[in-house]
Amino acid sequence: MKIKVLFFGFTHDLTGLHEEQVEIGEGENLQSLRRIYETRFPRLGDLAGSLLFAVNQQIAEPLAVLHEGDEVDIHSVVIIHRVGRLEIGETSVAIVVTAAHRQPAFEACHYLIDRLKQVVPVWKKEYFESGAVWAEGEGRRQVLAGARR
Repeated sequence: MKIKVLFFGFTHDLTGLHEEQVEIGEGENLQSLRRIYETRFPRLGDLAGSLLFAVNQQIAEPLAVLHEGDEVDIHSVVIIHRVGRLEIGETSVAIVVTAAHRQPAFEACHYLIDRLKQVVPVWKKEYFESGAVWAEGEGRRQVLAGARR
């Protein structure tokens, strides 16, 4: 089946492609499509953690199954998270997404901040007039649960 693949930002610069049609087998997913391009363009493999894929302009997980006529967008993503002591109101995280349109970029940022909270073990101490407490991020709970096994 044929899939249309679009390249934006750094992926365009790296591959020299704006778009191309690629033939893949029935039931293939984004992960297998990514491997095809990593074979052709090995530097894409180095960026695997910094790439975000969209299928038909919707952010998609690597195991998302592709279908005839799907359009796959490959974008660059950068997340910077500060560490150390921060004052109330200071910026702690920055997310940069390249996209052809604003709405998919906003959706990607929303997805990424939620995902960041899930996978990064965040330890933060919140201070109040009555004292201080440690707030566990979702990622910290996962790390602690894994350590108990």
